Amino acid sequence: MIILKKENGFPISIKIETSEAEDLTEDWVGYISQVFDENDKVITEFCHSNLYERDFWTKGFIEGIKY
Repeated sequence: MIILKKENGFPISIKIETSEAEDLTEDWVGYISQVFDENDKVITEFCHSNLYERDFWTKGFIEGIKY
């Protein structure tokens, strides 16, 4: 789980929860992450092959909000 809080200098507060996922039709095993706002509403979800991609997505999302 990743938690970014507005009071720590981020533009918004978000929480990212990640769980393992697999798609048997495409022989894919990876992760699915759900992004929540400060009210625990799902903003979006995305699939990724390794946990580092979750960090890259988070950094891109925060930079996008800044602009």
